[in-house]
Amino acid sequence: MDSNKTGFTLIELVVVITIIALFAGISLANYGRFNEERKLGDETKELTTAFYLARSKAIAADEDDPSICADFRGYQVNLDTSSPSSFSVERNCGTDFTSILSHTLTPNVTLTASPTTVFFKPLSAGTDLTSPLTITLENPTISKAVNIVVETSGVISEGAQYSTDASGATSTPTNNPSGTNTPTATQGPTATQIPTSTLTPTNTPPPGATNTPTPSPTSSFTY
Repeated sequence: MDSNKTGFTLIELVVVITIIALFAGISLANYGRFNEERKLGDETKELTTAFYLARSKAIAADEDDPSICADFRGYQVNLDTSSPSSFSVERNCGTDFTSILSHTLTPNVTLTASPTTVFFKPLSAGTDLTSPLTITLENPTISKAVNIVVETSGVISEGAQYSTDASGATSTPTNNPSGTNTPTATQGPTATQIPTSTLTPTNTPPPGATNTPTPSPTSSFTY
């Protein structure tokens, strides 16, 4: 009776537990990457919102209180590229600067820009930039980054996330194999179709074309 009972062996249990642990590890890794991508996306939106805020207030010449800001000049966004990176929006009143927004990025996200201050002039007068400014937010833990571009006119554009992994650049070496299409230049062996030019030796059969017997009728003319 006992011999008819079935169950799991120790090896089967070990195999099942190993498979479960493997899938759990993959799921956790994917979740961690997704979470880091979301952090990068959130910080990008925070900075983009700060630029839009500074631009809109400058366009509206929003002084808040003219008695406090007697020399209103506009609004500016200050970028701190140190670790942890941060940014702030300030009202520029000549010698007086009032912060209306500040934000510190999460530790895994860094900020790169030069120059580190963008000044928006009042009444749609643009910025103080002499050329478009590219601000890069990067999350090194997942080798991804996002660019925000501020034009001299004040137009703000946000790009998509892209990979900064150096190994991704090794995809270009995969073009080198395509460069090894120079071996396809070994289609030069097709140049060994020169043996096809040895069809000229097949033209030597014309000597073999004992059509010279056809001249033999001419010899019959000698008769």
